[in-house]
Amino acid sequence: MKRWLAVGAVVASMGCAPTPAAEVGRALFADPRLSSSAFNTVSCATCHDDGSSDAVERILAGHTLTDSVFRPSWWGGAAPSLQAAVDNCLVFFMREERIDATAPASRALYEYLLSISPTRPAPPLPMTVVENVADVPRGDPRRGERVYQAACADCHGDAFTGAGRMSALVSVVPDDSVGFAEQSGFPLTTVIVEKVRHGPFFGIGGTMPPFSVESLSDDDLGALLGYLVPLQ
Repeated sequence: MKRWLAVGAVVASMGCAPTPAAEVGRALFADPRLSSSAFNTVSCATCHDDGSSDAVERILAGHTLTDSVFRPSWWGGAAPSLQAAVDNCLVFFMREERIDATAPASRALYEYLLSISPTRPAPPLPMTVVENVADVPRGDPRRGERVYQAACADCHGDAFTGAGRMSALVSVVPDDSVGFAEQSGFPLTTVIVEKVRHGPFFGIGGTMPPFSVESLSDDDLGALLGYLVPLQ
């Protein structure tokens, strides 16, 4: 119910005149209230771009949603339908139930995605998830700081302090991984690689989405480690 109340709030914020469904969907794309969970702080726009100009400044975990509607598969082939792909995001990262395709929010979001999907058919996009993580050699910390700003700062705020992070529920990087590294006996760098590459799927990444090899290269990941875990 809260999710549909959120749709009403978005529509109300747009004024009294009837608002096209695609415009409502565009607002929902950037609104965490697409999920009814009080603990959710992310929206579709946290992980995906929609072709807007600021996307080039960011390293995002998810592929662009431009031309997303008419792809033959999603999630690197793991999701056979657009609805299944949306369900994955809602359930794994936004603390929500699977989407009701007949509900107003679902229809509005679909109409927006349709409006930014002119290519028919559109090619599938690769999503290579590393099966078994391994430590990555540290790279240039100066480059790593730039990678952190592009890929991590929007959610985690400033490195080492968490200042400006999205929510108090979001971990302080890398400090909140230190305890797990000490308890598990794994190097801190390996714990960070695990969180980045696997997200929540092995129980230590919270609801953080995984970064595929296409989203974040090993070179960028190594530079990130060089910034977050400098050599002593």
